[in-house]
Amino acid sequence: MSHKDINPQNAHSVPKKQWKKWTMIGKNVFNKTYEYMMENPDHFKHPNADLVPTEFFKITAWNAAWIAADICSRGEKHYIKEITKELKG
Repeated sequence: MSHKDINPQNAHSVPKKQWKKWTMIGKNVFNKTYEYMMENPDHFKHPNADLVPTEFFKITAWNAAWIAADICSRGEKHYIKEITKELKG
């Protein structure tokens, strides 16, 4: 794991209030999902459909990355809470 993954940067200007809510994994998932989707919009369309204009697709990529980060952060926090409970007995 690189230093970039351990301390992910808010490279896409997520509002600070939300960025603080996500875990390290959630932040990485946001950045990587958003970047992958923006670099590969053809992977997210039907083969017979036209590409969505970039300004529209950007919103789709942003929303998908946000949802993924929320899910990962929620899951990670829940897992850590459960492990902490078990360790305390």
